[in-house]
Amino acid sequence: MRNLNVFLVLTLFALSWTTCEKDDNGDDLSEVQLEINYLVDGQPLVVDQAYDLNGTKVSFNVANFYISGISLVNDANEETAFEDLYLLARPDQRTFDLGQVAEGMYSNLKFSVGVQPEENAMSEEDFTSRPADDPLAMQSPSMHWNWNAGYRFLRVDGLVDTNGNGELEVIAEEAMEYHLGTNNFLTNLDININQEFEDDGTTVISINFDLATLLSGLDLTIEPQTHTGDKPEIAQKVKAQIPAAFTKK
Repeated sequence: MRNLNVFLVLTLFALSWTTCEKDDNGDDLSEVQLEINYLVDGQPLVVDQAYDLNGTKVSFNVANFYISGISLVNDANEETAFEDLYLLARPDQRTFDLGQVAEGMYSNLKFSVGVQPEENAMSEEDFTSRPADDPLAMQSPSMHWNWNAGYRFLRVDGLVDTNGNGELEVIAEEAMEYHLGTNNFLTNLDININQEFEDDGTTVISINFDLATLLSGLDLTIEPQTHTGDKPEIAQKVKAQIPAAFTKK
């Protein structure tokens, strides 16, 4: 009986040891998720719902963007990168598994809105051979232009009340289309999070993305569209607001 008890204790110890993963330095690891909260002027985004932005009615039916170059910085200023990880955020996909980091206090979350230059320069064969569940594969609505222009880094579509009648009618209104791409529009962000990551479960980093802030530099009635190359001055106004549109929840 004594030998059986010793065996059970050793077995339980071994199980507890194997379930607690560690990194190369022997530190316990924490699973990490990223959660993106879509907002319009501080209110939760509802697709196709009318919002008043500075006196102009708008609605959104697409608000997709790529996230790449993700890393976390701890309180010792050590950076952990999630290598080769791409996320495609959209209103119906807001939570993502990032991977694991050593437990401890983390001060900053870094990432880019857009696709890194190497992937943005893929050939047609590279692009079309990606599996369907790859964020960089073909998407609907499309997040890619062609082999010269590459990916749409950010795509925001909807309607703007350009005729000023206070109504959003598909036939009467002009479509809202803000499509940003090309390497010059890759936008790097550094968000202060000050968050403790523990080894007893999953740590969720929750950030806000506010579409009203993203478009706050525009006169929506006369600047409702850009596809980057056709109206670069409007695209630059949108890019300038990307850092401000993201905040820690």
